[in-house]
Amino acid sequence: MPRSPLIVIGGSAGGVQALQVLLPNFPAELPAAVAIVLHRLASEDSERLPHLLSRHMHLDIGNARNGETVRAGKVFLALPDLHLEIVEDTFRLTAGPREHNSRPSIDVLFRTAAAGHGRKVVGIVLSGALDDGTAGLAAIKSAGGYAIVQEPSEAMYPSMPRHAIANVGVDVVCPVGEIARHVVHVLDTMMTPLGTRPEDDDGP
Repeated sequence: MPRSPLIVIGGSAGGVQALQVLLPNFPAELPAAVAIVLHRLASEDSERLPHLLSRHMHLDIGNARNGETVRAGKVFLALPDLHLEIVEDTFRLTAGPREHNSRPSIDVLFRTAAAGHGRKVVGIVLSGALDDGTAGLAAIKSAGGYAIVQEPSEAMYPSMPRHAIANVGVDVVCPVGEIARHVVHVLDTMMTPLGTRPEDDDGP
């Protein structure tokens, strides 16, 4: 059975503020799972972030658990100090080596999502320092997925968005308040069977 679309989001410094704008704009009937890596301290209370982001949202949100099934209409957050991977339709939490001095790493999530879901993936890079997420976003594009980056000029920390734009052929760069609209449009296209899209019609 074809897999449902998957939205993967990465952020670091300034990412919480960006997510507080982005997530409430997703509709309750979103036909995709949302998986998020946000750089967090290992000592941070793991339940604090889901509670903080749940306000005004239409979707269920919680920390991803090892072995949990990827499910459309829910937001899954990476836990502190564990990489979040997607293996087929299941989350896997691992304590592998840090990437970009980070665990969880955005690149790990993006790379595994691309490997398993290919053109059904939408990758989003938000505010953050350094360049985690760039290589993973490139993997999503190489697999036929879609890439969106927060407009650097409005990001609290523009380094991650700037690195992604400079090194990946991203599809959309826009303010965080406009990202959900683009995602919904892309998901509509992904959910439309080949041969029934207007661009597939050669006309009379």
